[in-house]
Amino acid sequence: MTLVLNYGGGRQTVAICVLIERGVLPLPDLFLMADTGRENPSTWMYLATYVQPMLAALGRSVTVIPREAPPAVTYGADDKPLIPAFTIDGKFSPFCSGTWKRDRMTKWLTENQYPKGERWIGFSHNEQTRIKRFLKDGEDRGGWTIRMPLNELMIETEHCLAIVRRRGWPEPPISSCWMCPHKKNAEWLTVKLEWPDLWEQACQMDEEMREQDLFRGGQGVWLHHSREPLREADLTIEESASVVRQCSLGMCFI
Repeated sequence: MTLVLNYGGGRQTVAICVLIERGVLPLPDLFLMADTGRENPSTWMYLATYVQPMLAALGRSVTVIPREAPPAVTYGADDKPLIPAFTIDGKFSPFCSGTWKRDRMTKWLTENQYPKGERWIGFSHNEQTRIKRFLKDGEDRGGWTIRMPLNELMIETEHCLAIVRRRGWPEPPISSCWMCPHKKNAEWLTVKLEWPDLWEQACQMDEEMREQDLFRGGQGVWLHHSREPLREADLTIEESASVVRQCSLGMCFI
């Protein structure tokens, strides 16, 4: 049976890697990550600096599926943006994880003739809502069994951070795309200050999406939860935890 870890590059999957090194979890045959073409640079830096050398000592490495082309963000088959942009009175669903990550991982496994087996996803024990949503979504998993080892071990997100710190590593960055609407102000500010070229691309994307939406008869869409143009949003405000939420498919922030 082939054992695959869906590696997202965030605190949960990094913690899983540490637990594998410690022998708490078995060693997967494959660590698989899909390059969206828009991942935060900090995710790649952490992978190269900490995770890949540790896995190399175990005879493994994270296989990164290269991007074929910059993925589109507008518009999907339902005539809505593929990313969870904010609308005048709500928010679109996060189709991007399925399109940019999950589907490409599944395609890669099929094309490389990996037999059916077990795929691990890094949901923490405190993410029961996400777990229940994922398990009941009715998706055809192609014969693969889905397991969530952190949930089975009753390990919560804070425990994941403690596991990584005990390893002597710094806290992993939150794995997300640099233009993801799920970002809090502090994360947007990091993009603006540390990666100004990506900030400019995000601002342009925000403006282009809104222009397209208005042209199609909509009332506007926004990357920032304030529903203001990203360039004008006040990034100094500290929001409550409920302002934004994580991706419901569990393929980005893990």
